[in-house]
Amino acid sequence: MLDALLDSGLPPQKLIPGTGCCALPDTVRLSRKAARAGCAGVLMLPPFYYKNVTEEGLFRGFAQAIDRAAEPKLRVYLYHIPQVSQVAIPLGVIGRLVKAYRALSSG
Repeated sequence: MLDALLDSGLPPQKLIPGTGCCALPDTVRLSRKAARAGCAGVLMLPPFYYKNVTEEGLFRGFAQAIDRAAEPKLRVYLYHIPQVSQVAIPLGVIGRLVKAYRALSSG
């Protein structure tokens, strides 16, 4: 879908594709592709397929996706619908991610 949108001439900086997938390698691949294409950011879901995930598990899930994408241009927008996914993203996790990746977001 992203390829089709980009090929149609839509400016990538106006796109924020959802890249959160059930498989971490898919999330990484799609996030890297979006960043390299110049997209404004990506929407990344928590690991919704696991229930009762600890805050540490949530942090590590997002951190692994960001670290493996290894793309300085990557901008992540955390996305979830807790009523559907049954996985919330606590403020503590958000704070840790901001602290850990602040240098990436300022570039």
